[in-house]
Amino acid sequence: DFYLNKQYNDQLEKQWATLSEKNLGKIDAHFKQMMRWNIKMSDLETLIYGVIWIGIIGLLVYAPAAVINGGVTNYGRVFSTLMYVFQYVESVIAMPYFMQQIVRLQEISGRLSE
Repeated sequence: DFYLNKQYNDQLEKQWATLSEKNLGKIDAHFKQMMRWNIKMSDLETLIYGVIWIGIIGLLVYAPAAVINGGVTNYGRVFSTLMYVFQYVESVIAMPYFMQQIVRLQEISGRLSE
């Protein structure tokens, strides 16, 4: 993830120089490269969210089954267990976004300190 952000930022830093040259071929190549890095970053994000969602689906199936198999037959307790799982899911879904922002900040901070 850090590598992708570094490469993306390297390409982004070339943007001003590329646009200043007013060479349509170089400008086109630059924006195609920017799009490639955007796609790679998006692919990684999709993979991460895919893995997380598979885990979430497993948890949503497992939690009520485990509670019911444990002898709990009260609908309120099963429902409250599901609500706890949903609260957990909200936190887990937001985590990759925040991790990505931390990586971006670290990479940019490293550039600024050079």
